[in-house]
Amino acid sequence: MMPTMLQEYDTGLLHLLNASPIGVTVVEQETGNYLLVNSSFVKMMRAPSAKYLRDMNPAHTWVNNEQVATAREALTNDENLVDVEVERKRIDGSHCWFLMNSQPIVFEGKEAHIIWQIDITDRHETEGQIARSEQRLLNIFEASPYAIGITRKSDAKILYANNKYATLMGYEHEELLELNAAEIWANPNDRIEFRKEFDKKGFVSEREAQGVRKDGSIIWVSITWKPFRYKNKDSYIFWFNEITEQKRSQTDLALALRQAKTANLAKSDFLASMSHEIRTPLNGVLGLAQLLKSTQLDGDQVGYVDTILSSGQTLLAILNDVLDMSKIEAGKLELEEKVYSLHQLISTITIPFQNLADEKDLKLIVNNNLATKSPVSGDAIRLRQIIWNLLSNAIKFTDEGYVALTIDDVTSTHGVSTVEAGKKCHKYCFTIEDTGSGIASDRLDSIFQAFTQEDNSITRTHGGTGLGLSIVKQLTELMGGSISVESGAGKGSIFKVILPFIDVISEDSDAVSPPKKEQIAPAPNSLNVLVAEDNPVNAIITTEFLKKFGHSVRHVVDGDLVVEAAKDGWADVILMDIHMPKMDGVDATKMIIKNGLRKNTPIIGLTAEAFADRHDVFREAGMKDVLTKPFTEQQLADTLAANKFVGQP
Repeated sequence: MMPTMLQEYDTGLLHLLNASPIGVTVVEQETGNYLLVNSSFVKMMRAPSAKYLRDMNPAHTWVNNEQVATAREALTNDENLVDVEVERKRIDGSHCWFLMNSQPIVFEGKEAHIIWQIDITDRHETEGQIARSEQRLLNIFEASPYAIGITRKSDAKILYANNKYATLMGYEHEELLELNAAEIWANPNDRIEFRKEFDKKGFVSEREAQGVRKDGSIIWVSITWKPFRYKNKDSYIFWFNEITEQKRSQTDLALALRQAKTANLAKSDFLASMSHEIRTPLNGVLGLAQLLKSTQLDGDQVGYVDTILSSGQTLLAILNDVLDMSKIEAGKLELEEKVYSLHQLISTITIPFQNLADEKDLKLIVNNNLATKSPVSGDAIRLRQIIWNLLSNAIKFTDEGYVALTIDDVTSTHGVSTVEAGKKCHKYCFTIEDTGSGIASDRLDSIFQAFTQEDNSITRTHGGTGLGLSIVKQLTELMGGSISVESGAGKGSIFKVILPFIDVISEDSDAVSPPKKEQIAPAPNSLNVLVAEDNPVNAIITTEFLKKFGHSVRHVVDGDLVVEAAKDGWADVILMDIHMPKMDGVDATKMIIKNGLRKNTPIIGLTAEAFADRHDVFREAGMKDVLTKPFTEQQLADTLAANKFVGQP
């Protein structure tokens, strides 16, 4: 069923129809009853009221049963009645002739037809009546708030255009009548698409198109196009209204969104670049501090070195927070799905906080109300980050009393989010409560915003970037959960994080069994390590770490040299910096593998790039592992121990 004109126009058109000298009725297709009759039709039928006509069976007013059957069949089949002459019987018993036109519509949710009826009783005596009737129709068109045009079916020549049409397109009325309708449309494809739609549906409704005004400017319109009989000829009638401002607003919005996306990507690229530039010298600071700590130092010097290491780790944590926020905003942060024990994870998180609590003489309480094993599937690293940030804040802002972490199964009160492959789903609530300074009620709505702190005055006693809670909220929502807070100034705080989890099926339970006590065997002391690193400070640190482990080291400063050095088969392992002159680490790795040089020799990437997708690129190039700068002595040792080293194939 084609859409209705009456639904597309405002109530003003209904008033216009009611005031029209042409009789207008809307007939329900299913029953044939009137849904609407205008005042002119009431007068034409000499009925006492519109209600009188709506309450009667319209078939009683027809004279010729054959005409009734023909019209009824056409209306039932959604066909238009075009210039159909019918004889009817008025309410007072007199006969009259009507000229009828109809189109199928939807009116008040019902399939119907709108029928335009002109009293042509005198037409049998004079042709002049026809001209006057046509003029009445054109008068209605002229009064329309929409631009209306009629074109000849055979060649699209404009046969009629109302003044609204001429005004919108910038033509004199007479000029339009000399044009082909296709000449005023800016995009020839519009008319092609209109024709396709028309051939398929028999009409075109509410299609956006571009027109060209006489002065060459572009106008956007929403157009409807239907078949029509005009002066006894097959024609098309179309009406449209201007939507240029609306399209301009949409275009401006789309442009703004593109600009915002571009700016966001630029910001993310900048942060990624700055992260790389900061991590490289930070690796030098922390690395040299670690080397310095292993030398003979007095008590004061040990304290100074520890302060350097602590400050460096704080800077690294801030840098990681900024990078995480950048990843989230750029949509690059992806969650992992791994099986792990929730119980074990909570234990590993809370144990380090015990020392911090003891230093401030606080009670650290852990109430884990879940099953001991608690095997689940999800992103353990991000859950650790959420709980770690909340516990860290709680201890930082609490000077006396306690900090408590409580884990509960709240499935029964919050519902199950999903079910997968027979796995039972739960919702767990992580509650972090403290007796600290609390948060003022007027700041509760803003604490989850990036770079916002509870106390941002000059005299604040606690530092930080203000990113922690923002990252917690975003990670929680990415994991399908929610976070809430209850607090007040001087009343402590209660943070609640509710997250959905899927229990691991029994056959996967071994994946979360407590790890065996056996340690990973350390790498052999006699390893030959080829280090490709162009930064002299980082080269010194890596070399000294390796020598402490008892390994032999060769150092080269660019990609060409590491490819050349790999040819003699001396190296048991290659530590490959990513950014080097002449040839970067990725291309050097590909070249080494392509040349078949020590195929089984692991290549470990050293990089200041912290994004996981970049690490994937390095592994795809052939690197067996990737170590992110700044790295500690222990992290380097663990990475070497975690990889197998084999000799010449």
